[in-house]
Amino acid sequence: MEILICIIAIAFITHLMNLRYQFIKVVITKSLIMIFIIALSVWANIDKMFPLYGIFISVALITSLVGDIFLVLDGTKFFLHGLLSFLFTHLFYIIAFLFFSSSIGIISVQTIVALIVFCMLAVIFYLVFYKKLGKMKIPVLIYISIMAIMASLSIRVSWLAFAGAISFLVSDMELALNKFYKPIPHKSIINSIFYFPAQFIFALSIFLLVN
Repeated sequence: MEILICIIAIAFITHLMNLRYQFIKVVITKSLIMIFIIALSVWANIDKMFPLYGIFISVALITSLVGDIFLVLDGTKFFLHGLLSFLFTHLFYIIAFLFFSSSIGIISVQTIVALIVFCMLAVIFYLVFYKKLGKMKIPVLIYISIMAIMASLSIRVSWLAFAGAISFLVSDMELALNKFYKPIPHKSIINSIFYFPAQFIFALSIFLLVN
């Protein structure tokens, strides 16, 4: 596992270095990072005898890779395709978190509080961008609603998974700000710094399961 983690780290650093250079390099390094993270999750599943939690985490990572490919190829032309891919990603994460055997239960004080907070943030976020969304109003509303539920349920797994969910939300917010509000300098670097660690944390969380 240590070797695979080192490979992911090297690929991540290489990706950050390539962001300012050739497009094809960015595509290759970004895809490789996700492929290595998926491989890490598969390794974890084998180690833990393929728990449902781990299986759905791996499936979510795969749909993330598909979304990445759509957005990297043409973030404007394939934006809806990428959004749909990541919607499925969040749905699979939700299913994984529900399958996780937690001592606090599905409905707990922590989960309810988190859900209220994230729903409030989602409403604020949606109202801020509402006039700029155009035909994307309904898709974005559905997406941020599912995203809020995903982040809320992640607290059932661990604080590490919760941190991963927060990191994922930040990366999504950065993409939204850049697309619907105004361009952000070094947007790709900022997004990568939050997006890949989030996915890595989710894959790593499978190893934390008790057999």
